[in-house]
Parts: sequence; structure tokens; C-alpha cells
Amino acid sequence: TGAQNATFNNNITYLCNNNTLPYGNNTGNNNQENANPFFTDYPALGGPFSWEHDYSLQQGSPALLSGINSTNIGLTGGAYPLQNLKGNSRTPIVTEISMPNSSVPLNGTLQGNIKARVRD
Repeated sequence: TGAQNATFNNNITYLCNNNTLPYGNNTGNNNQENANPFFTDYPALGGPFSWEHDYSLQQGSPALLSGINSTNIGLTGGAYPLQNLKGNSRTPIVTEISMPNSSVPLNGTLQGNIKARVRD
């Protein structure tokens, strides 16, 4: 809610207080309102995000091949689809960031170090 002059294309709403897309002064095409995406494992009456849910799409899902360039809508579609969503994500957890420089001159280069680990 609250978006203005935004474009909503190829989205699905489901179990929302307001399923209308686009709304207000926003624009968009190919949206599906109040369409059950048929996740593999998700509470029938909805619920908050949980790593215990399986957000992969079942056959017959309106999200399959309905995104831009015929990709899936949602986490499993687009240019960088996520796979194997049930359980802990394999997305790295950043554990440390260090910046050896306390300041950088205008148009200078900032170099830093990031340490991360994969979820257990």
C-alpha cells in the first residue's frame, strides 16, 4: 500500500486486505487478483513467511510461466529464480563487515571485507 505512480506488471495478489492491482494512480498489466498461487506447502488461510513452508509452485498454479518473458511469478521466477526453498535458505548470512579506511576522498575507492557463511 501507499505506492504512487508505480507500475505493477505480472503480479499475483492472494489473501490480502485489498487485492486490487493496480490501485490508485498506479498502472500495470497482466496482474492476477486474489489468485491462489498453489504453493506446495503453505497454510490454506495464509500466514507469515516461514522457512518451514515450501513456496515452490504446484502444477496448475496461475504463477507458472505468467511472469515477464514467460518466467514464473514470485521467488521461483524472474532472472534469478530461487530453488529448494523449503528449510533453511542457502543464501549466505553475512557475519562480519570491515572497512579498513575511515574516510574516502571524493571519487575515491572504498575497499572492504565481508565474511559470510551458509545457513546450517
